[in-house]
Amino acid sequence: MDLQIQLKQLQENYHRNPNNKHIKENIIHLRDIYSKVWLIKNRFSSCFGWSFITFAMDYCFDFINSSYWGYVTIKTYKSTLKTIHVLYYLISINLNFWYLCMISERCQNAGKGVANALHTPSNYQDPQYQRFIRIFSIQLWKQPIQIKIKQMFTINYALLKSAIVLITTYIAIVIQFQIAEENASSLLKNI
Repeated sequence: MDLQIQLKQLQENYHRNPNNKHIKENIIHLRDIYSKVWLIKNRFSSCFGWSFITFAMDYCFDFINSSYWGYVTIKTYKSTLKTIHVLYYLISINLNFWYLCMISERCQNAGKGVANALHTPSNYQDPQYQRFIRIFSIQLWKQPIQIKIKQMFTINYALLKSAIVLITTYIAIVIQFQIAEENASSLLKNI
């Protein structure tokens, strides 16, 4: 079940019966789970951050290399089958990175949704419980579950977009230099 829906149901049940300790314990349990997931995410980032950086660099280099040699192959052989093979490979590289970005983005959005669900105005009769809900809501906003690489950058759609723009720009520049070099050599042959 979605955490946001489960939290809404617990809040509605609390409003029907504010003295039910089971509902309060369930929300406290959800907060404990969230805190543990957040700690695991931070430990994961600190332990495997360099591996993620290596993965990101490998993605960029592989995409640049495959794009350039795909361009050369398409230009040289003018084969439809080779063109399809190159495009298929480039798409598969992007799908892997896109999937990682999608997972990170979903985690972040789920945390925001739960924070919004908690932050909705409610009539909690117990002041201690009201304080707990307020602190949990702030925790969700201040400590979002985002996949970060060594606290340098967050893996999300913005990173994917930036990587694709950077790689595409680099490839365009390399291809322009190659075209200029071919034009210069053909001019020298004609002289």
